[in-house]
Amino acid sequence: MIVYHGSNSNFSVLRISPRLTKSSSGYLSEGYGIYFSLNADIAKGYGKYLYILEVNDRYVIDFRKKSECRKLLSSLMEILRLENNLDFRKYISNGKFDILLNSLVNGKIGISYLDKELTNLLESSEAFYRDHSDSAREIIYRKLRVSLKAKLKVYLFNNEIPNIGVIKDVGSDVVRIVGKERRV
Repeated sequence: MIVYHGSNSNFSVLRISPRLTKSSSGYLSEGYGIYFSLNADIAKGYGKYLYILEVNDRYVIDFRKKSECRKLLSSLMEILRLENNLDFRKYISNGKFDILLNSLVNGKIGISYLDKELTNLLESSEAFYRDHSDSAREIIYRKLRVSLKAKLKVYLFNNEIPNIGVIKDVGSDVVRIVGKERRV
């Protein structure tokens, strides 16, 4: 997939650095990363350099699609079921699951903060507290954070700016710069 990144910085190697990232809340809606657009004209508005990036499709998740959101949630639940013997459905009702799913699709919850949302849902369950010790809960929360981070390398998400996404992993197998234009 070809995507576009606008920046005032002139670089030849991709890296994610908090000091190089603007700090407006809209820009950081998904935390630190390299934000991109599927539309070159939108990306041009973010700086005098337009970077053309090739992203490995294997790592792209499109959270604008409900099926992709459901797939990620299901995979996180399955990891915790297998590794921590945790049955999410016992603690999170279908109604709460559907609200979470719709909030992800509609851009009301940041994808990179999904572990916190799931943690909050679990913590709101009295049964979860009854069934798991403090240390067991902490292990579950840590596994949730690690599992989510491992899955989120590149993704598209709904926002007031259409067709944007973020790159969280700049490994050479994930993304590479294939072109750069300097705008005058």
